[in-house]
Order: sequence, then structure tokens, then C-alpha cells
Amino acid sequence: EGETFLCSVLGWIDADHPKQRGAGLANQLGSLVAQLHEHAMTWDIPDTFSRPDWTWERMYRMVVSDLEKGVQIGTISQPNLNAADSALQRTRSTMASHPTDRDSWGIIHSDLHFDNYLVGPENQVIPIDFSACRFGHYLLDFAEALRFIKPEYHSEFVSGYKQIRPKLFGLRDELETFWVIGKL
Repeated sequence: EGETFLCSVLGWIDADHPKQRGAGLANQLGSLVAQLHEHAMTWDIPDTFSRPDWTWERMYRMVVSDLEKGVQIGTISQPNLNAADSALQRTRSTMASHPTDRDSWGIIHSDLHFDNYLVGPENQVIPIDFSACRFGHYLLDFAEALRFIKPEYHSEFVSGYKQIRPKLFGLRDELETFWVIGKL
């Protein structure tokens, strides 16, 4: 009482953060990510809309910069930095050769962890907080969301995604590449 909070509310959503994080929620989240990608594929981007591109070079600079800070303060060893750099370098050619057409590249949420979606009164999953959205590969968005799901529920997440976008899963090498990038 008596405290002031500054915030912006664009609209109130009658929902709450998930109370249980099991297979059913993982399936719903996979479906939600696919629905977001389907929407992005057909969205007419306004001329005045501007967001950064999530390119390999941008990710590389960001990840390596953070790891180098860890080396400087002693929380990361130089050999571990070298190993991470080597892993990132191996992802470069796959990511560079991945298409950037409307089926593969568009606006992505880029931050779908448990605090950035709610569950509504009819158990629908609702994304929130689009502040990190940017243009990028849908596979990267998929991998970033998947990293917050317990491994025993990965198959449910994938199943939910495939219900909406089955075509994505002929791309095993690309998916593995984006998984590595998403983990870093």
C-alpha cells in the first residue's frame, strides 16, 4: 500500500502464469510457437515497423562478449570460451545457408520462457512481453522456446508444433544448429 509502480498496460488479460509445467503445457506451447510463426508468415509488415535482425554475426558478438566478460572476472576459463567459440563457428555455415524466405524467416518472439506466457481460463496459452521480438529464423525461435522445456517433455513440444507446421521437421541438421545456438 502506498507504493507507486510505473508500467504500461495495453490491455488486461484474464490469465495467470502456469501452475503446472507438464506434457500438456509443453504441447500447447509448441502449438503456440507454430501459430506465432504462421501468423508472422502472413503478416503485412508496416513500413514504419523496425526491429533488429537476429543474424549469426549479432548472436556471435553477443554470446562471445558475455563469455569474454566471464573470462575477465574468472567465472569462465579460456579453454571453455574456446570450446564455445568453436561450437558457434560450426553453426555459421548452416545458419548462413538456411533460407530467409517467408516460410523460414520473419518476426519472432525470441523470449518465450515461463514468465512470458500465461494460461487463460480455458487453458489457452497466451504469449506476452514482445519486447525482445526481432526478425530471425523460426527455427531459432523454436529452439529458444524449447530450451525452457524439461527434456522429458520435448517430444510433446515438438508434437504441438508439428500439428501446425509439419514441414519444419525435415531439417534435422538445421534444427540441431539452432538448438546449439539457442542453448548458448
